[in-house]
Amino acid sequence: MSVHQALLFAGLSDDVVYITHAVAQPREQLDLLAARSIRVIDGEVASLDVTGDRLSGVRLRDGTSIARDVVVVAPRMV
Repeated sequence: MSVHQALLFAGLSDDVVYITHAVAQPREQLDLLAARSIRVIDGEVASLDVTGDRLSGVRLRDGTSIARDVVVVAPRMV
């Protein structure tokens, strides 16, 4: 589901980043993301960076911060 969302957002922006959140993705899905020039980051999201009252990035568990203005989270069906 989240790969599908990333592909849809790639139609609206040329700056889409897909963070795996430590979930392995099938090769064919990674190939689809690559075909749309969507950067894939293998890491687990730990928190969001906020500057003032605005989102400024996504912080991974390893401490890496990825600058972002917008974040979309895929729903989890339970």
